[in-house]
Amino acid sequence: MALGSYRDVWSVRTIRHVQLLGLLARIPQFGAGIVLTVHVVEHLADAYAAAGVVVACYTIASGIGGPWRGRLLDRYGLRRSLLPSLVVIPVVWSVAPFVGYWPLLPLVVVAGLFNVPISSVIRVVLIAHAPAGRQRAALSLDSVVVELCFMVGPLLAILAASMWGTRVTLVVFWLASALGTALIAWLDPPLTRADRTADEHTRGWVSVPVVGILAAVATAGFVLGGTEVALVAAYRAMGTPEAIGLAITVWSLGSAVGGLAYGAGHRRIPVPVLLAVLAVTALPLAFLTSPWTAIPLLLLAGVSCAPLVASTVDALGTLVPERFRGEAIAWHASALTAGASLGPPLVGAVMDARGWQSGFVTTGVVGLVVAALVAVAVRTARR
Repeated sequence: MALGSYRDVWSVRTIRHVQLLGLLARIPQFGAGIVLTVHVVEHLADAYAAAGVVVACYTIASGIGGPWRGRLLDRYGLRRSLLPSLVVIPVVWSVAPFVGYWPLLPLVVVAGLFNVPISSVIRVVLIAHAPAGRQRAALSLDSVVVELCFMVGPLLAILAASMWGTRVTLVVFWLASALGTALIAWLDPPLTRADRTADEHTRGWVSVPVVGILAAVATAGFVLGGTEVALVAAYRAMGTPEAIGLAITVWSLGSAVGGLAYGAGHRRIPVPVLLAVLAVTALPLAFLTSPWTAIPLLLLAGVSCAPLVASTVDALGTLVPERFRGEAIAWHASALTAGASLGPPLVGAVMDARGWQSGFVTTGVVGLVVAALVAVAVRTARR
């Protein structure tokens, strides 16, 4: 594998700085979500359903605000588009942990609308600054960084909440995330290549291939969200709920390994193929018998996660003109979030009726069907 491609990417000063500052912005975001759930259950409502409503309000608002923020990126640049969020987010999260349940709901909606889609911002920067022929490697490296943040963030958050309490932890984590975002805004890297060809005459960016990519991304979110809730049900049924955290870590590790391998390779893999692999590798999880037999299956199930995210962002970066790229990649994040939000309730309903094994079957079948539809639609559009 051409590991030198990662060396070429990391040697770019702007990419190196943005990724390191992105850790400060991303890790607290990944951890704050689980602390918010614990905060609502322990201090406000004593019910997971109520906590789910709070998280859903925040998630939906973030999904709405992401494309809006991406459009501002295209129109006004990085620093000016992030300034409103850098004012609103610290204020909201300095107040929200100290109010009751009902006042918390509108506050999390405001926080979601002004939330910075930090991964989208970083990916736009990566596309603009990646060396020639290294865009896929840059995006694959970023997907691996996201997996590492996903593993580290919740762990640090729970540890901090046990020492400081949920209120202080929420304030500290969101202020830290805002600080990382502010430093990226201060760096203010260009979002377009200096040698780009003019595309001002282009009036839009939506096409059949782009819609197909976004459909694949939303389906990937559905598969991942559904698989996660099915894992929780499976481990509870096996009488080992304490091993759920280990299962998620192993799954994420498989994704990180797959992302590194994909970025170091020489060939692009079509998005429908990666989605089909993600779906197929979820099916064997229906035959879990113990936490130990799950380890190789979870590693396998994770292998195509990071490559799928990287390949879809890479495809959008190629298909969408630069003047619309921020908005398109923000829609990518919203599609992934929407799919991940739909997966747990729908798969959960199936499992309630037919058992936990049906959860993995459902995610696999849905993923395969959409992968086939996307492949046919894109091929037809090209013809």
